[in-house]
Amino acid sequence: MPHTCPACGSDVVRRDGEAAWRCVNPDCPAVIGEKIAHFVSRDAMNIDGLGDAIVQQLLTKELIHDVADIYGLTKDELVALEGFGEKSADNLLKAIEASKSVGLARVLFALGIRFVGAKAGRVLAESFGSVDALMKASADDLTAIDDIGPRIADSIVSYFSEEKNKALIEKLKNHGVDMTAEKKELINTTFDGEIVVLTGKLELFTRKEAEQAVEARGGKCTSSVTKKRPSSSSVPIRAASTKKPSNWERPSSAKPNSKNGSNDREDKDITFPARTIQNSEYRKERKK
Repeated sequence: MPHTCPACGSDVVRRDGEAAWRCVNPDCPAVIGEKIAHFVSRDAMNIDGLGDAIVQQLLTKELIHDVADIYGLTKDELVALEGFGEKSADNLLKAIEASKSVGLARVLFALGIRFVGAKAGRVLAESFGSVDALMKASADDLTAIDDIGPRIADSIVSYFSEEKNKALIEKLKNHGVDMTAEKKELINTTFDGEIVVLTGKLELFTRKEAEQAVEARGGKCTSSVTKKRPSSSSVPIRAASTKKPSNWERPSSAKPNSKNGSNDREDKDITFPARTIQNSEYRKERKK
């Protein structure tokens, strides 16, 4: 294993608990390239058309030096790149503009803060509502939030304590990137304190949508039942409609109806069609 970075010649280190060796130079072109590639990826800022080859051209021509510089690119600069025409430049500029409004959750994930994945980004955005509030949070404030442990909390505090990262946030704000989110408000407490396992095939809505709906009712989702979490009786989800309602993410105004399978547990409030669940069911377990 080489002890120096092939891109910039700086030392490489392997952190405790990690298999990968990483360059210690934050200004390494390879490190910057990876940060930008992550920033523009689909689950982050979702800037379609800004692939690795384009990023390398922009870095080589020194048109960008960090992720915020993406928002200062002009049509003339893009058209001058190899393989770019006016139409492709226009499309990329539209994608860049659209990414400004993806919301705080995606921005936090896109920044590449160590240990902060897409789920943690969403939890933090819903809990604090703005990047300014998050930047002021202490480790104790962060660990008081479900799903945010000491490792993530320490990483966030460390990230926002660095002046260069504060400057990057300010730069993104100045380019009009939305750094806010609606604070999470529970629709009801149908799944309060429960862990929900989604199983089987969901046809008329995505698994992510189902997870968000459960979380909006006080529950948490996991991918499987584990030994630490003994399974309990399974309760099929019922709804008052055989189609995906337009207001599925809001409280249902429908009244209980035995014909539609509503029961005393208010499963009717989760407006998921029983017909589309088929053999799927929500296995719900009380947290110990």
